[in-house]
Parts: sequence; structure tokens; C-alpha cells
Amino acid sequence: MRKKLIINTLLYTVLPKLPVLASLFVLPLITPYLTLNDYGRYGLIIAYYSAFAMFVTLGQNVILQNSYFEHGKYFNLVWSRAYGIMTAGSIFISIILAVIFFFLLGSRFSSEYWLVTGMFVIALLCSPIDTIAQVFYVMREQPMPLAIRSIIMGILNATVVFVTIKYFKLGYIGWVIGMAVNGVVSLGFYLYPICIKNCIYPMLYFKKEQARAFLRVGLPLLPHSLSMYIFNTSDRVLLDFFKVSVRDIGLYSQGYGLGANGMVLMNGLFSALGRTLQEGFRNKTAADRQKLRKLVLITVFGTGVLFFNCALWMKEIYLFLFRNPELQTGYPVAMIVIMSYAFFSLYNFAAYPLIIKSRTKMIAYISMCAAIANLALNVIFIPMYGIWTTLCTTYLSFIIWGIVGVFVKDAHTELAWLFPRITRVYILFVLYGVIITCLAWLLRDIFWMGKLIISGLSCVSAWFAWKYLAKSFF
Repeated sequence: MRKKLIINTLLYTVLPKLPVLASLFVLPLITPYLTLNDYGRYGLIIAYYSAFAMFVTLGQNVILQNSYFEHGKYFNLVWSRAYGIMTAGSIFISIILAVIFFFLLGSRFSSEYWLVTGMFVIALLCSPIDTIAQVFYVMREQPMPLAIRSIIMGILNATVVFVTIKYFKLGYIGWVIGMAVNGVVSLGFYLYPICIKNCIYPMLYFKKEQARAFLRVGLPLLPHSLSMYIFNTSDRVLLDFFKVSVRDIGLYSQGYGLGANGMVLMNGLFSALGRTLQEGFRNKTAADRQKLRKLVLITVFGTGVLFFNCALWMKEIYLFLFRNPELQTGYPVAMIVIMSYAFFSLYNFAAYPLIIKSRTKMIAYISMCAAIANLALNVIFIPMYGIWTTLCTTYLSFIIWGIVGVFVKDAHTELAWLFPRITRVYILFVLYGVIITCLAWLLRDIFWMGKLIISGLSCVSAWFAWKYLAKSFF
């Protein structure tokens, strides 16, 4: 099981996100042609784009997951209806974004406006197929098609970004064009295996009762999507609102973008765990309980050590990736952001049983509690402390996000089935995350040989904690 988990996690994490990783590898070649203003402008556009793009799925990913188990070989009929809802959502959001960008971009109806708006609309219209494909291959435990598609996308995306930024001198617009290319390639790649072979297509005409039933489950997840937006991008909108300089916003966006690759890992990991979690929480046998307990411990300790080492070496990573001295100063931002994701697995384990039971309102409740705290703290402290406020509130909010699920009755009951002393378990996990964050911060500037020794010790310590201490405490 452990070997399969590692392999599937790599397949779901590294290869499906190869466009992101390819962009990292191409950074040393394009950063001499970028400035913090490019990062700031792109960060603001993405912030406004994300505010509306999150409504495209309308929570239908829950319908997709549950119907695959509940409707057997007729799941494609349900999926076609969900696909239709997502397609309608993408059309509606595209119209709204065209209006938003008209006011956001300084030169209205210029070539920049038409190019940026057109590229984002293409990306939006193609995006539902990615949601369909992700769930489809995860439920079938077939990560290879996702991997092959991502290899193609990664190479093509890196080429497009490299050419448009280095040779055409388009700045941040090169990233925008890369997003559109990714969307078109995804649609073309999945057209036959999903749409044609499995008869899954956007069904735009069906009974109102069916639409209401789908939206009744999916819409309560919109507050959860809003929470993700508040965490990941709303801070840039607030920084702009409080007149923080575009350069500082660029510094923050650059660091957040690199640190947020922690979410890439977490999404890939829980994609690999998807079927195991579904079966374990549904069947609830003694063997399932033992398997899930091990998965929780491996996930928490393993991702904690990985993020700790990424944060520890972030200064060196920046020196390698960003060849422009102006861009090498933002590594503390990336350190705090990536360590925030050490707490994200706690939320995922609490939310998964609620997803299985379609208790999406409770998931939204968990997310919104942390998001409201994040938003309130940002509004209060950004005028005084700028981007460093957003970093501290992001970290604190992820801790809140991770532990709120323990206080939701249904989630607490399911987690208590795994760990009878679940509250104490979660407190220990939070302390573990805070301690390794403080260590990474204190040791960030030491000599590289010392970092090598510390990295080795951290791996040994995590193995020891999982192997021996887990039996005593959990």
C-alpha cells in the first residue's frame, strides 16, 4: 500500500502539475526580462480572475465523486448534466470577466485588453473538462492519462512562456497566453477518451428539478470556494485597495506563487488517496481503520518534513530560479506560505467524510470560519504593516482552517472513529507544524553544510516519530 501511495502521489502531483513545474525550470531564463511590476500586475489580474473563476464548477465535483459510486455504469448520464451546469457557468463568468477587465486594465479596448480578456475566456470555457478528467481517472485509479497529458502540456506551456516573454517581450502576458494554451490542449486531449468514448458531454437541456437537485448539493460548496479565494488571492485585491505599491504587491505575488506549490502537492496527494478514503470511510472495517490511521500519520509527518526542507532551502532556491537581483529578496514570503500548507492535510481529513455524506454545508462552514478570520485580520492590519500582515494572517488562518473541523459534530464523530482522542491528536499536529515553521525561519540563513545536516536529521526524526511515537500518543 505504501509503495502504491508514493507512486500514485507522484503521478497525481508531479506530472499533472508539470506545467507549473516547467514554469519553475524556465524561470532562470525569463526572469531577466521580468520585473516586480510584471509580478504585481499579473498578481492583480489573477486575483480578480480567481474571484469569479471559482464559480465555474458550482460545486459539481462532489456530484461527480459520489455519483461514480452510487450510479454504477450509468454515472455518465449524471456527469453529462454536471458538465452542462459547469459549461453554462463558464459562459456566464466569461461575460462578467470581460466587463471587469474593461475597468481593471488602464487602456480600455486596447490590444492588451482584447488579448488578456480573450485568453482568459478561452481558459474558462475549456476548464470544466479538467474537473471531469481529474475525478474520472482518480476514481478509476488510472493516473497515467493525466500524466501523459501533463507531459505534453508542460513542454508546450514552458515553450510558449519562454518565447512570448524572452523574444516577444510581452512580460506577464506570456503567462496569460500559457493559461489559454493549457486549456485548449486539455480539451483536445480528453475529447475522445472522456467525451466520445464514455459519452460524457455538456448536457445543457434537462429538467429544472434535476438542476435544482444538483445545485442543492453543489452550491453550498461556493462558500468553500470563496474561502479558497480569500486565502489565495483576495489579499492582493486588499493590498491594491489600501494603496500598497505595485512593486510590493509583486514581491508578495512572486513569493506566494512559489510557496503555493505546496497546494500542488496536497491536491496531488489527496487525489492519490481519494479512492482509499472513499472506501475506508464508507466500509468502516477494522482493516480500513488501521489503514486510514497510517495514512493520516504518514501524510502529516511526511508533508511536514518536505515543507520544512523546502522552506529551509528557499533562499538557495530563489538564487537559482530568479537571476534578476530585484527578484531574489522575496524568499521569506515563500517560506511562510509553503509552511502554511503543512496544516492543510488536517482540514482534508476532516472534510472527506462530509463530502461522502454530501454534507457540503458543513464543509463551507469550516472553510468560512478560517476565511472570515483571514479577511478581518487583513483589513485591520494591512494599513499598518503591509504585506507582512497578509503573511502572518495567512499562516494563522491555515491553522484555524485545519482545526475547525474537529469542532463540527459529524466530522468529529468520523475522526474519533480513527483516533478516540482526536482533539489531542490535532493539537499535537498543530504544535508539530508550528515548531518546524519556527525552526525553518531561525535556520534560513545558515551555511549550506549546516542545512544539509539539518535536512538529514529532519527526515530521521519524522521516521522515528511515525514509527515509535505514534503508537504511544495516538
